[in-house]
Parts: sequence; structure tokens; C-alpha cells
Amino acid sequence: MLKPNSTPIYAAETWRKCLVRNDAFTFEALWNRPESWIESPNEGRGGWSGVKKISLDLPAGTTAEFFLKCQENYASRSWRHPIFGELTFAREFRNLREFSQLHLPTPELIYFDCDRAPGRRRALLMTTALPDRFLSLEEWMLRWQQKDWPEAKNKSRIIKAIAHIVRRMHEARFQHNGLYPKHIFLSLGGAEIEIRLIDLEKTRQRRQDLACLRDLDTLNRRTKTWTDFERLRFLIDYFGPDADHALRSRTLAKLMSLREAKAKRR
Repeated sequence: MLKPNSTPIYAAETWRKCLVRNDAFTFEALWNRPESWIESPNEGRGGWSGVKKISLDLPAGTTAEFFLKCQENYASRSWRHPIFGELTFAREFRNLREFSQLHLPTPELIYFDCDRAPGRRRALLMTTALPDRFLSLEEWMLRWQQKDWPEAKNKSRIIKAIAHIVRRMHEARFQHNGLYPKHIFLSLGGAEIEIRLIDLEKTRQRRQDLACLRDLDTLNRRTKTWTDFERLRFLIDYFGPDADHALRSRTLAKLMSLREAKAKRR
């Protein structure tokens, strides 16, 4: 078992002094933070997993906000961990590091550590909280319904930005495995649209064509306010202007078929 004063598996170099100054550098200190859960922890997989939002003091007298994920015995089995499974935050930690190396946009990774004792496995994962200018695609779509916003040209820019990021992720052979609008955050205030992908617990490497179909099916079914033209626009931007027209048409037809089939099963 890790000792309370041991060095964590990972702590971002630029944030180490801040963590130490706020008594937030050791596993037990972070585990026992008094903040309330954002929502009730998920129970399953033989354990539980939850998220808190915490604030740490900065030297200038201001504060910075972070998301602190805590879990106990919340594991997922894979071919690498077929018997006892692996804590899902351990996988998310690896994915966050690999996404960063590939310049795929995610919240900044701040801290990760694990603790093991007989019958009890725990993990902590901390990332920066996104600035208030970021909203999930789910929230943006609600605004579009309520206010008939944005203008068509701006909506096209948003679709194009999302398509390019998803394409880059798939080219790196990563399947998000939960590509819901609530896991895609966008900031539209600047000249360029900023995107952050969150919740990489289920993300795994997979053959590009399989990763593509699974993620695009998920996103297609959850973007119910998009028109068929906008779905086609997404695929054109995803595959690129030089892609085979027949490939785009087949993919769109397959996605629509999957959506209809799943709707009938409900």
C-alpha cells in the first residue's frame, strides 16, 4: 500500500508547489477533501466512482478550480487485466497523457495516484476545470433550439471544428467510446473555436474504421437537432474534401440505418 507521504504516480510539474501549499499533494489529503460530490457517485463494477469540484489558493491571492475524481474498486476488465480488472481512472490517466502528446485537446492533467490495500483499491485523478466560456455541445444545441442560434455560417464552423478533432482522434486509432455531446466542450468567443474532449475512461485504441463507426454512430444518434444536411456536412468535413463521395454516402446511410434500428428496439 502506498504511504501517505509517498510521491504520487503523477503530478504536473507546474502545479506541484500549488498542491503542496494547499496540502493537496498526498493521496490521503486529496481523498479526504471535504467538498461535496457534484452528483451522487456511480455505483457498480464492484465499487463506486464520483467527482468533486475543488478550489486551491494561488500565490496572487486568487483561486483555481479543478475536478477531482475519486473511485474505489471501480474496475473494468480487459485482455490486459482479465481477472481483477483495472481501475477506470488508470486508463483515463494513460489516455490523457497520450492525447496530450498527440495534441488532442483535453482538460489539463494535474494529478494521478493509486492506493492498494487488501480488498480495497482506490484511485484519484485531477484535471483543471474548464473556464466558464466552455459549454458542452449538448448545452449549445439547447441554445440553438431556444434562440435559433447560431447563424448558418457559424454553425458550419462548429460542425467543421468538431469533425476535424474527431477525425484526428480516429487517425491516432483511438475510439472515445462515449462520444456524446455532453463530452465535447466548445468555446466560441474567439476567432478560433476551441474544443476539449472529456471523460476518457472508456477510450481505447482500436482499428480506425471500427473506431470511426462506433463513435460516429453515438454522436449521430445524440445530435437529434441536426438536420440531414448538417450530418452530411459533418461527414464531408470529417473525411475531407478529397474523400470518395461513395464512401461518405455509404457511411451516412449506415449511420442512419443504425439510428433507426436502435430507435425501433426501444
